Amino acid sequence: MAIATPNALTDNRIRYVTNTEGKTIDVIIPVELWKQIINSINIDSNLSQKEDNLESFVLQNLEQCSLM
Repeated sequence: MAIATPNALTDNRIRYVTNTEGKTIDVIIPVELWKQIINSINIDSNLSQKEDNLESFVLQNLEQCSLM
């Protein structure tokens, strides 16, 4: 097992663990970076939920207006 050099397109703190065949088998990510990733996912998820709620609200109001 070896730790590969990080890809230039990724954060330089991320390390890829490879097996003897050179295939990536694991990733090492510092805890602080991991927390940032999780926080970003949570924010995206919350925004998506709010967008879905807003879309439903707008559609309900449009339906009510068309029934009048």
